[in-house]
Amino acid sequence: MITTKKDFQLFKTEFLKWTEKLGLTDIHFNFVHMDIDECAYVMGDLNQKAYVVTLGKTFIDMEVLPKGFIEYLAYHEAMECVLYELRGLSGNREYNEDNINSAIHTIINRFEKTFKVKNNFTVEVEGQ
Repeated sequence: MITTKKDFQLFKTEFLKWTEKLGLTDIHFNFVHMDIDECAYVMGDLNQKAYVVTLGKTFIDMEVLPKGFIEYLAYHEAMECVLYELRGLSGNREYNEDNINSAIHTIINRFEKTFKVKNNFTVEVEGQ
């Protein structure tokens, strides 16, 4: 199965829709449509907050592109971006549990904004 320019445009549109919903507004994305071993993948530079998002031109295991598959790939790669920082931290010996905990809470905060979770409450401490 060969993906078309129209498929690529749909992939970019859907991907950007999901990154907006997921609160990834502080990241720059470059899109590439080329032959790769996978259907799609993301590579990022955590320091530069820049990611390359690639849609494969040829899906070897498919004769026909299933309806909704491009949209699913866009969602999946957007979720990869949400979790990409954890992947980078987990393989770096310079980072410690505090760095990973911070990255986890960044993800939680993004989801709070995405799902409009109200967190404007106060906690009362007994005896005060």
